[in-house]
Amino acid sequence: MADVDKRYQVFVSSTFRDLIEERKEVMQALLELDCIPSGMELFQAADEDQWTLIKRVIDDCDYYMVIVAGRYGSIGSGGLSYTEMEYRYATEQGKPVVSFLHEAPSSLTAEHTELEPEGREKLAAFRKLCEMKMVKYWNGPSALGSVVSRSIIKVIKDRPAVGWIRGSAVTSDEANREILRLRQLIDKLEAKVRGSATSRPEGAEALLQDGDMIPTEAIVKVVSLKNAYQTQSIFADAQVAWDDIWNKISPRLIEEISESDLEDAVDEVFSHVLWSTTTKNDTFKDRKIKSITSSKDAFHKIKVQLVALGLIMRGDKKRTVSDAQNYWKLTPYGETKMMSALAMRRAAKNSAQT
Repeated sequence: MADVDKRYQVFVSSTFRDLIEERKEVMQALLELDCIPSGMELFQAADEDQWTLIKRVIDDCDYYMVIVAGRYGSIGSGGLSYTEMEYRYATEQGKPVVSFLHEAPSSLTAEHTELEPEGREKLAAFRKLCEMKMVKYWNGPSALGSVVSRSIIKVIKDRPAVGWIRGSAVTSDEANREILRLRQLIDKLEAKVRGSATSRPEGAEALLQDGDMIPTEAIVKVVSLKNAYQTQSIFADAQVAWDDIWNKISPRLIEEISESDLEDAVDEVFSHVLWSTTTKNDTFKDRKIKSITSSKDAFHKIKVQLVALGLIMRGDKKRTVSDAQNYWKLTPYGETKMMSALAMRRAAKNSAQT
């Protein structure tokens, strides 16, 4: 089972007529990252009602980015350009902000620059304001698209936002809150693990681990014996030995694997370990079992346990711009634990030599 497919909405702010090609490159880069771009293409005239709409769209966005070249832009009623007004509003709302500034605005043609001294002064002041937060520099449309791709990937990783998911992918508010809590817990635990990856984390001896049974939840997919076309997924409480989980999935993690591959490995453990006992359960006597997998909540709890025990950490595999998955690998401590549990040993030699 894979993670819920999430999309992030990004507000793209800039002047327009001088940056048409640049905006096309940026929109394409965002779409390739499975992001939802929003910006002035949605708006028409600039008036007070339009400004209300702009603010509402910014409120709905997860991230804000501004592109600044040689033009300051059309001025609003307060004496600031609409681009600067959007920037200031986004920062006031606490949106993660990334600025992309042209590295050599003096090289731009006259039609793409501010001709009046007042406009040039306001543009210079706005650039300085942008440079107070995360800023990247670019020179040319294609270069801008590449810089945007790398920057958005980093800001999404560093500052995860709520995002958007399909309504059909939502389970329940309670389950989603629990998954979010577990993800936040993983982030905290991972930071500790990276600092002491070669030894068991402090306090780990109090956690369920080697030799313990893990209380969890499985999803049993069944077909009615009375009606072969009637398929049903049943949630069932279960217990799985931690040793079964670790011995099965740790060899997969010698090389970095994606989160969906890690979840598949956990599902294999559930199927292998729970199949025999589940088929004997009276609950399923009139049903044919098709598959046994972990529930989403169970998978995330097992993942938290692996991080908390100092056995796995996020990988650093280079990904394509459209790959938003996390990758996981063994910590040095995890590698030692795996070798200790699974490496084949030579039989002891008879000490009595004749």
